[in-house]
Amino acid sequence: MTNKRINTAPSCNLRKILPALFTLILIFCFSFTACTGNFFAQKADPESDFETKLIDGGKGVEITGYIGNNLKVVIPSKIQEIPVTVIGKKAFTKKDLTNVTIPDSVTSIGGLAFAANQLTSVTIPNSVTTIGESVFTCNRLTSVTIGANVVLDSNSFDIGFDDTYIKIGRLAGTYTRLNTESETWTYGSSSAGSALKVNSNAGSAKTMEETVAYMRVINNKSLLLQ
Repeated sequence: MTNKRINTAPSCNLRKILPALFTLILIFCFSFTACTGNFFAQKADPESDFETKLIDGGKGVEITGYIGNNLKVVIPSKIQEIPVTVIGKKAFTKKDLTNVTIPDSVTSIGGLAFAANQLTSVTIPNSVTTIGESVFTCNRLTSVTIGANVVLDSNSFDIGFDDTYIKIGRLAGTYTRLNTESETWTYGSSSAGSALKVNSNAGSAKTMEETVAYMRVINNKSLLLQ
């Protein structure tokens, strides 16, 4: 009986091919992830839609105006490869905006920057540390997502929000209210899943400081609507 010789060449070739095949699969996976990530990412509005000026010795850009026609605006994080760090005073006032995306390169938002629009919600990135006076007045905000310890000027948002944010310790999270007439904002911690209601009036008479602040907002609104 003749012994047949078993050919082991195919298995040897397979061992050589597997590492190369595995490498190709990894390359494909990384490429697919990168492509789909870019595909689903929000595309910023054209740089030509924004009026700007250089600040901080040319290291940053301040947006001073919006000359585009979109009602939903995605602000670019860079203009001419320089980070957008400041949104200037009245930059987006009275543009009928229904939605705005603020990039996480921004650290400061100037007074009245988004006043007199149609915004119902806004997300302030964690990079923002200061928000000026009456930035979001004359909007329709019922939801605000904001980072921790942001310094607010006089009534940066509509009546009630600033008081709530300060009273609960400037906590990061999403704050909501039932409608635009309500001064009672509910804080819901995204991490704890809990909610806390704070009435800005707390059932007591307004102090002189609160009255002055309120009158300043009313005055700002009348100026905007002229």
